[in-house]
Parts: sequence; structure tokens; C-alpha cells
Amino acid sequence: MEYRRGFSTFELLVAIAIIVGVSVVFLFQFPAYTGANRVQKNSRALALALRKAQNMALAVQPVRTCNDELKTPLYFGVFVDRRTSPPTALIFADFTPSGAGDGRYMEEGDCPRDRNRDEIIERIPLDAGTIIPNIACPTTGPGVCDDIVNIAYEPPEARAKISDEASDVGQSAEITFGDVKTTLQRSIVIRATGQLFIR
Repeated sequence: MEYRRGFSTFELLVAIAIIVGVSVVFLFQFPAYTGANRVQKNSRALALALRKAQNMALAVQPVRTCNDELKTPLYFGVFVDRRTSPPTALIFADFTPSGAGDGRYMEEGDCPRDRNRDEIIERIPLDAGTIIPNIACPTTGPGVCDDIVNIAYEPPEARAKISDEASDVGQSAEITFGDVKTTLQRSIVIRATGQLFIR
């Protein structure tokens, strides 16, 4: 019997079939995998932004305004608007009452003229394809803070003031993150006591 080195054509075809089969499985799972990663990443980014705003309030940190002045704001907060694509999220410094109360981000105000306008400290980058299917403030009932929520911390306290565009909405808020490529969702729950968690 003669000893042969190498492999046969049949063995080569079997190896190629296995590689193709595994590749097809991974390619079909890849959009769901990237969508799930995006949901995790964006929910953690918002949770970190909330903690950063809370820490800024605890430290009573002054903020440089657009007029190059150092001022201590009335509130540090996070503003979330689910109506844009991708959703808008930012950390802001609230220098003046916004109509019915404080702790709400208002885009109005021209820097050279309005010395009390709210300042954007940081924009939280949310990935394209990210959606926020729901913002709920369960302590006040449905229809409140459906699209916009402000979570603000008043220096030097760690307690959160939760409000929508017009009024305070109670003791908690829940922001649900999703992605267009997956059904996976993650929620961030914020309580007025300063606690927050992702579920």
C-alpha cells in the first residue's frame, strides 16, 4: 500500500462546506448582534451621563458660559428627546427658570444677548439606528413625558428633579432604548432619590 500525502478533493469540499455554513449562520445573526450591542452601549452612555450630571451637582462645579463667564448653574441635568433620529441626549447647565419651573433645558436664547441661557455641557452621542420607543413617568400616569424628559440635579443635592416640557412629573422616569435591527430593549430607571439602574 502506498502512503499518500495531502488531502483528497472530497475532504476539501467538506471543509469548504463547513466554513460556508458557519459563515452563513454568523452573517444572518450579525445585524441582530450589532443592534443588541448598540442598545447596550447607548443605555450605558446615558446612564453615565446621568451620573456625570449628578456628580457635577454634588461638586457645585462652575460652568464657563458662552460669554466666557464662570457661573454656578441652578441645576445640572440631562435632556432626552425621543422625537429626533437618532434621539437627542445632552448634559446641560440650567442658569435660569424656564417659565413654570427650573431644571428644564430650553434651547432659546442668543449668547451675546441672553446671559442666562442654558448651556450645553456635553452632547451624548447616540448611534444611528437607535430608537427610544418609550419614555414613561409611571407615578403620574400615561400621556406625561411621552417624548421629552429632563432629569435635573440641584447643587449641592443628589436628588433628581424629573420633568417634561411643561411640568414636574413625579418621583421616577423610565427611558427605554431599542434598535431598528433587533427586538432587544433596555430601560434606564431614574428615581428622584438619585438612584438609577439599567434593566
